Amino acid sequence: MTYRLAPDQHLDWLSSNFDSLMSAASSAPDTDVPECPGWTCLDVIEHVMMGLPVYVAFLQMDPHTDPIQAVISEATATLEWRTGVDDVLGAAQGQFEHFNALARRLDPDSARLFWDGPGIAAKMFWHAATESWIHTSDVTRALGDTATLSSDQAADLFDWSIMFRRMVCAGRGLDADSTIVLETTDTSQRTTLGSGEPTALIRGSATALSLRLWNRSPGEVIDGDGAALSAWANIALNSPLG
Repeated sequence: MTYRLAPDQHLDWLSSNFDSLMSAASSAPDTDVPECPGWTCLDVIEHVMMGLPVYVAFLQMDPHTDPIQAVISEATATLEWRTGVDDVLGAAQGQFEHFNALARRLDPDSARLFWDGPGIAAKMFWHAATESWIHTSDVTRALGDTATLSSDQAADLFDWSIMFRRMVCAGRGLDADSTIVLETTDTSQRTTLGSGEPTALIRGSATALSLRLWNRSPGEVIDGDGAALSAWANIALNSPLG
């Protein structure tokens, strides 16, 4: 896998995302987040916090550990959904600092566990940075603003969104009903999702296409078959790895 950003830049991006999430949860903890129905800004940072021990476990475990679900269960066994702003933010800060300190000590090319099996540490850095940005966008929108990305960040976000869907399909033996071609209008990327003959060309910015693939509002016009794109958004969100 080729990334436009270096591994340390992904970790810097993750740090920036985390700071934004913490700020939103601190200043407006009870604000509803429309992109995450039923959740507030505080709920979003707690959700992110609950995932950090899994990232740590993946970076510490033998890359050939199986089954992965056992690793996830063990990593989250002692976690509990917290209440109270100070309690949540304090726990989140501690979890993030633990992950960040570990990640920055590792060789990015060292063999580590990833969602679909053996991988390298840099792949988890990329995953953590891009996934956390989706949630950063969620809370930023809830507070009436828009989270923006550099061209390289947008390109890596798009590649991650595509990779995740392919990974889910391979791991679960799934495929959407239609094969689509996605073309970014700002980062010169073009890729195919699906195993059949393409039936639709869908064009938009890398950020907009990525947001739509995660069932978020793209915030701008996307050209092409919206239903086909929605099918690929749903296939990952409704089909956890296992």
